[in-house]
Amino acid sequence: MADGGFPPIKQGLARFFRKKAKINLKIENARIVAWLDGEFKSHLHFTGM
Repeated sequence: MADGGFPPIKQGLARFFRKKAKINLKIENARIVAWLDGEFKSHLHFTGM
């Protein structure tokens, strides 16, 4: 009953979706980091550094 009193099936689904959301968040963060990195490098290149 750790998950707010959900039956086992719902508990499993909740865990699955939480895991999935974490993975999606990691992918999104990686994408943002890569984009910022690209922006930063193109900016440095543009300013002739």
